[in-house]
Amino acid sequence: MVVRDRPPGRSTCGSLWVIDMNWEEGQCAGMSGSKDLTRMTVSLPATQKAYVMARAAASGCSTRSAYIRRLIQADQVAREQEELERKILAGLDSPARVLSPEQWQELRGALRQAQ
Repeated sequence: MVVRDRPPGRSTCGSLWVIDMNWEEGQCAGMSGSKDLTRMTVSLPATQKAYVMARAAASGCSTRSAYIRRLIQADQVAREQEELERKILAGLDSPARVLSPEQWQELRGALRQAQ
């Protein structure tokens, strides 16, 4: 990760910091690496930069990039959980029907294939 005061050839707006995140650097506990990692640039106020640096160190991430990846991953998991809950509630609100043993078997097979 490269942290600099501003991007080359660009002016800053206030005291923003630019963080070039090299997604290949470091890992957080429990996160596996990936071979198709990319770069991303994020501009932050100095206070947020300090917060990210402190939280990355405190959370067991070896780099700030790894900490940001952990936040994004947690957000993805939360969105998936919300979608699952919406689907469960929709199922609970739908009319009940009786399934035969064969229909249950087909349903279980389809669910196993989807995994």
